[in-house]
Amino acid sequence: MGGGERVRLTEFQARGDAVTPEGNPPGSDPNFAAEQLLDMYEISAAILNDLSALGSTGLKHQPTGFSAAYCRALNEHRRDTWLAADSRWYSSISLSYELPDLAVKEIEHCKSGMGEYGDRFRQVLFALDNLRPPGHPSYWPIYEACEHHDLPVAFHILTGNRASPAANPSLECRASILGGSASRLYGIDLIPDYGYKP
Repeated sequence: MGGGERVRLTEFQARGDAVTPEGNPPGSDPNFAAEQLLDMYEISAAILNDLSALGSTGLKHQPTGFSAAYCRALNEHRRDTWLAADSRWYSSISLSYELPDLAVKEIEHCKSGMGEYGDRFRQVLFALDNLRPPGHPSYWPIYEACEHHDLPVAFHILTGNRASPAANPSLECRASILGGSASRLYGIDLIPDYGYKP
């Protein structure tokens, strides 16, 4: 079989060569990641998605305060560690989106309360397998905030939270739900995130 050797995945679901020179886990050093990805492939910008946040959306019965505080901490960590390290890093906003009022506050915090980094938060990140179909009215305040800040809504495919009452979490099914609701009601872009990890 031709084609040469390919990079193998590790226990972190990342490239085997993405472990830092110090032996730390892949994705733990913004400068090393920039060298491996942005510099090597001449990439001018990249958006960071924190998939661990999708486990703290208000869905899995965490205390309300915990879900919101966890997402706030993730967003501020990305600002302090990644966005401060290199101007080519941008970020998704992690949200407790099953708690829409708190999610809207987090969007406002990231866009208006992060100083010079507010413009580097470029989208919000949802899972597809959330509590309700993405076009459900409970999410509309979030979509309104996204429209106000000109933020697209990205959906990470198959996060493993659960199948919603609408259907199994597949892109084709959810795209029709999204196209029929959120994108018609609000002037926002809807982006599938296939979850490639370097």
